[in-house]
Amino acid sequence: MALPPEGQEERAAAELDASLVPGRYRAPPDAAWRADDIVLRQLALAKGLAFEADDPDAFSGHKDQVAEGTLRAHEGRRPPQVSVIILTRADDRRAEEAAGRAAEIASEVVLVVDAEKEEPLGFDPRGARVIRRLLAGDFAAQRNTGQAAASHPYTLHLDTDEALQVGREDLSLLCSLMQRDGLRAVGFPRRNMVDGQLSALYPDVQYRLLRRDERFEGRVHERPRVCSEDWTRTTIAFGLGMEHRLSGEHVRARRERYDALGQGAERRAEARLLSAPFPREER
Repeated sequence: MALPPEGQEERAAAELDASLVPGRYRAPPDAAWRADDIVLRQLALAKGLAFEADDPDAFSGHKDQVAEGTLRAHEGRRPPQVSVIILTRADDRRAEEAAGRAAEIASEVVLVVDAEKEEPLGFDPRGARVIRRLLAGDFAAQRNTGQAAASHPYTLHLDTDEALQVGREDLSLLCSLMQRDGLRAVGFPRRNMVDGQLSALYPDVQYRLLRRDERFEGRVHERPRVCSEDWTRTTIAFGLGMEHRLSGEHVRARRERYDALGQGAERRAEARLLSAPFPREER
């Protein structure tokens, strides 16, 4: 998406937002913005609309591409066929509340617990299916265990210290979009709240809504494989979001643990941002 000249950002954003209404879509030739099909799909999603490109194979992300197609409201939404997968420890009492919240938006909840097969739980699973597997420092393998165990065609991954601002209708819309456009993963902008303060690592996009046959890769800071193989089959739900609640002590301990597991320089830079407050503009 090309940036408008300095000083026109607010006007361009307002014009672009006003153009996102049901019906035929093509940016006026004199518009102060350019948006390709991929960007239009994300912007439409934030307003509860679906964007159908005239050429479904045109998701190239080329800087000169201008979106053309149709914006329409989603119709006939059905209850989402989604399995929520929650990673937790056997002694994490937050898992009980997380499982209860997940049951409100999905018909199946799977807890993948970092534990020996017969190790007792320190919480009530609230009717969720429980799979015990030692994490052994491999987060992708832990999530993939949940992927393989899920009963439904779509999966939503959460941790016990995360809250997702997504309802059943939102999931229905997203799953419908994924099915229609052949998408394999949807990302959510995550707000990392460290000791109650928004950190500088924002938006920390996390790809958590997946096709069941998608797989994660990376022992630390795992991501769906499609993100590296074919990012045009992903999108970001900017109108929704996640909140990640952490303590400063936990952030420091996690950084040391991940360094020991071999996180790269890029991830160490992100860890430093996580420890810094989000910059506020002085007026």
